[in-house]
Amino acid sequence: TLDGRGHVLNGPILKNAIQKNSMFGVAGDGATVENIAIINVKRYYNGNIEYKYGVRTSVLFRRPESSSVTVTLENVYIQREASASSSSASANGVIFASDYNDGDSTATELCTLNLTNVIIDYKAQSTNRSVIAGTGSWANANASGTFNNVYFITNAKVTNGASTLTGINKYSSVEAMKGANNDYSGFDSEYWTLEDGIPVW
Repeated sequence: TLDGRGHVLNGPILKNAIQKNSMFGVAGDGATVENIAIINVKRYYNGNIEYKYGVRTSVLFRRPESSSVTVTLENVYIQREASASSSSASANGVIFASDYNDGDSTATELCTLNLTNVIIDYKAQSTNRSVIAGTGSWANANASGTFNNVYFITNAKVTNGASTLTGINKYSSVEAMKGANNDYSGFDSEYWTLEDGIPVW
């Protein structure tokens, strides 16, 4: 468990991203990230912060180690902007990196993902990308888990197989989310404030 205790991690760099790099590596059963904001995420390749085709990165995890894995996020804000402009860019995700070309997609497809009080702001380089995993495996599966007070601000899909998903509220911009007049009373006031009508870390 990573308990951020309300801190903000600003500008983390995913370094030496040859394949599927992430902050926390492979997701084991019971993996939990809570009470933290992670913003201005950058990727680092070959000495430069730049786009590299074929480099698959995620802010949090690589694919889970088995199909029985449960991953939990609670009171988490993540902001990531893809560095690439090409529509054919590689598999950037936010929660999981793609396990594309790993040869075993079942582990990621069958894992359970529980999200509570989560906002992800992801400006993808292509609308064909997805928030949960960039491409492949879990991204193509029907999501298993629970989603409470979950908001994605993104031009990407929720998963590669679906533009939306029951329990996840998706908006194209912060302004669109503000205009939706949602009930945010479930967000923990220890970590979130309501600013201009939406939860802010």
